[in-house]
Amino acid sequence: MPWYAPHLGQLRRKTDAQIKIKNEVDPTLTFRRSCREGICGSCAMNIDGVNTLACLCRIEKDTKKASKVYPLPHSKSFYTPDHICGD
Repeated sequence: MPWYAPHLGQLRRKTDAQIKIKNEVDPTLTFRRSCREGICGSCAMNIDGVNTLACLCRIEKDTKKASKVYPLPHSKSFYTPDHICGD
């Protein structure tokens, strides 16, 4: 499974980190996003063992701890080590 360690700087939400990784590190990374305000639910995923919306999930200030991001366990999704995308 790929592991990314981007410089987060001013980023506050997990969705922002995913966008940064896709734009600057790995353009093959796939994930869903739409409103970025917690309304549509398209960015729902399992983050650190909790089903949540990535756009509402804050990036912890302790960046030494890695986050684990997976598709929702009950969704029909395809999952390869570098792709998180529900169907």
